[in-house]
Amino acid sequence: MMSTCVVAEPSGERAADLAGGGSGEPTVVWLGGEHDITTAFTLADTLADAIGRGQDVTVDLSAVTFMGGTAIGVLVRAERILSDRSRALRLRAPSACARRLIDVCGLTGLVGEV
Repeated sequence: MMSTCVVAEPSGERAADLAGGGSGEPTVVWLGGEHDITTAFTLADTLADAIGRGQDVTVDLSAVTFMGGTAIGVLVRAERILSDRSRALRLRAPSACARRLIDVCGLTGLVGEV
């Protein structure tokens, strides 16, 4: 199973580390591959780092080939943390499989044009 969690600088440059930021633009997290219970810790850790940057967070789901309920749970927890801090989590360009799960879970309000 191959998965990726890549955090990008607001400029769009992909970066594995979380240095810099603070320009007011959302931090973008790209997800690819399969995300289920086996990747939940990596996803949660990546989102925690993104949240720590002090900006809104956009999660790009365009390259997700499978998404399980555990991954949705991690995204919901991240959205609640951001909401408590008066910030937002947005889901961008969900793949067909991610979109089905988002719809079933009633999370379509998180999907936005970003």
